[in-house]
Amino acid sequence: MASSAIAPCCTASRPSLKSSTRHSFAASRLPARRPQSLAAIAAKQSNKVQVAAAATALSTLAIAVAPAAQAAQEAFVVAEGEPALVQVGWAATCAIFTFSLSLVVWGRSGL
Repeated sequence: MASSAIAPCCTASRPSLKSSTRHSFAASRLPARRPQSLAAIAAKQSNKVQVAAAATALSTLAIAVAPAAQAAQEAFVVAEGEPALVQVGWAATCAIFTFSLSLVVWGRSGL
């Protein structure tokens, strides 16, 4: 008899597995994602700032290097009209002068 009195009590205390319409409606109105933490938002913004800074630096470098590249090309254009023998002569003169200086430094055992 005691077991029959306990059984209805135990079955009544079990939670129902059926979902009610009230809870499913409230769940559908909630956003699908949780809001991100402030640290995650700050990290994303910091990453965006770093990418923007890198892009700015790269574009500035490209603008700064362009005149130097153009000047180097113009220097070769000026030398292009000379005969090859003159260019080789100047190269040999520069090489001899540089080697002479290096021999003097080596002979005096350093600077």
